[in-house]
Amino acid sequence: MCSQPRPGPTTRLGRAPCDQRQWLGLAAKRTHGRAPSAAEPQRGSSERRFELRQLWQILTKADVVLVIAVTAWAGALVVGSGSQGQGRWLVVEVRGSEKGSHSMSEARIIRVEGPIGVTEIEISADGARVVRAPCRNEICVRAGWIRRTGEVTVCIPNRVLLRLEGPRSGPRLDGVSR
Repeated sequence: MCSQPRPGPTTRLGRAPCDQRQWLGLAAKRTHGRAPSAAEPQRGSSERRFELRQLWQILTKADVVLVIAVTAWAGALVVGSGSQGQGRWLVVEVRGSEKGSHSMSEARIIRVEGPIGVTEIEISADGARVVRAPCRNEICVRAGWIRRTGEVTVCIPNRVLLRLEGPRSGPRLDGVSR
């Protein structure tokens, strides 16, 4: 046990005397190259549970309500971001300009002319995908279906972009400032 009420200065070599290290909680049990025995205390799951209990005792009711509210809000964002309700639209852009927006309510195949050829796009109630493209590697075809609002597929060589948007209730921009 430490005989000093408070830690004193360190030694010339920068190491604290043994009793000072014990007072600071830095003293380690010396095992001299052997594994610690089962009788020696080890940091385990029971200590972690005890620390969690201490944490919950420190938190106030307002803290707990805040943790629950933030968790619920984050869960709602995750669930709501992939909404697949009615009123979704597929926006097709070629060379950066919008060529058309198509409702996802009816299944069909559309053809879009790009700089290097025609891109075929399949639209269904579940999503949209590029079926055929004039590009060499056809990465856009292998990308598969886009199903969630906000997802995008791009055919870079043909400069064709597909983007799923949610329900349209007004203009895309809130306002323009100059």
